[in-house]
Amino acid sequence: MNAITTSERAQSRYIALIRPPGNIMVEYKIICRNEIGALTAISGIFSKHDLNIEVTYGHADRQDKNYLLILYADFSNASCTIEQTVKELKELPVVHQVEIDADVRRRFDNFLYPIVNVDEERAVIMGLNALIKLEQTLCEKIGSGGAAFLFEMGKYYSMENFKILKFEGFAQDPDSLLTNLRDFLKSSGWGIFEMKRVHGGFDVMISDPQLLDGHTFVDTRFIYGMLAGALQSIFREDFFVLETRYDTRANSILARLRSKKWSGDSFA
Repeated sequence: MNAITTSERAQSRYIALIRPPGNIMVEYKIICRNEIGALTAISGIFSKHDLNIEVTYGHADRQDKNYLLILYADFSNASCTIEQTVKELKELPVVHQVEIDADVRRRFDNFLYPIVNVDEERAVIMGLNALIKLEQTLCEKIGSGGAAFLFEMGKYYSMENFKILKFEGFAQDPDSLLTNLRDFLKSSGWGIFEMKRVHGGFDVMISDPQLLDGHTFVDTRFIYGMLAGALQSIFREDFFVLETRYDTRANSILARLRSKKWSGDSFA
C-alpha cells in the first residue's frame, strides 16, 4: 500500500471545551453578520489593545444567516479593560451581540452547548481512552463475548454516522462515499485511513490510531466493527475481519476486511 504523505496528515484540533491556561483569560461569544470583512473588524479590536487570541472557533448559522464566534483573549498585557472591548465590539456595525465570561474559576467553555455534527444532530464528546478501557474491561469480564459486543457496537455506531455521508450535498457513488468516509474518520479523530480495494474486500491501513495512555496498543474491536459497518452501508454486504497487524515502529494498523460472500480465492 502506498505510504501516506505528509500533506495528508492533519494537525490536532482543540475544540474549545476547556478554557486555555492564563491568568486573565476571557471568553467571548460574538454574533455578527456573515459577510466579508466582519471577522477582520472584530480581530482589529483585539489587536489594537495588545490582546492575544488564544483559541477561536466559529461557524455560520444556517437559520438566521449570522456568524457565531467564540474566542478566548488573554488580558495579561492588555492596554484596555474588558468592558472597553465589549463597548467597542458592540459599536461595530457588523456585530449584533457580545457576551463575555471572565470568571477565572471556570474550567470549561460557558457558551458552546450542545455540540452538533454536520447534519445538526446532537453529539456527545467521549475520550477514546475511556472507550478502550471499557473494551478492556468487557473482554476481561466476559472474554470473547466482550470483543464481539464491541465489534457490533462499532458497526451500529458507523451505520448511524453513515447518515452524514448520505447528506444530500455529498456525491453518492461508492468511490465518493469511500473518500468521504476516510475524511470523516480522520476529522473525528480515529486516525488516518487508507482503503485499498482487493479481491473479496478491502485492506485498510490506519496511521496514527488511538493508543491507550500514549504507548500501550489495544487491538480494539470497536474500530474494526466501525469499518465493517461503514463498508456494509456503502456496498450492502456483510464484512468480517480476516486479519489485523500492528506496526509499533510505524504506529499503524493493517486490517484486512473481507465480504462474507468471499471464501478464499472465490465468492460463495
